[in-house]
Amino acid sequence: MKAVFNGRVCKVAFSSYETNANTAVLLLSEDEEDIIAIATVNGNRSVPRHIVGIKDWSENTGMVEALISSNVIQKQCVDSQKSGFVLIRYFELTKEAVAELDRVEERNVLR
Repeated sequence: MKAVFNGRVCKVAFSSYETNANTAVLLLSEDEEDIIAIATVNGNRSVPRHIVGIKDWSENTGMVEALISSNVIQKQCVDSQKSGFVLIRYFELTKEAVAELDRVEERNVLR
């Protein structure tokens, strides 16, 4: 699965957060050598594995639109959570992204 972020074609990879096992979405270089961006942010609540909190501020501005356009997340925000000065918006992964997530046998863990 691929996504275009800031004009760069990236490979979409899935991981999880150590604290609560929430799903993490990473954008990798096409050769998978470099992390271009961590698309998600881990809020202080556990959510179902097909729901992700998207970081769409600072260096990740435009991430929501990039992931919607690349068919990674659904268009409709399903929840939100205030975190400091920002609002974490939660989105459901698309069927295609869930299928890719299901194919991942061993998930790396982000701290």
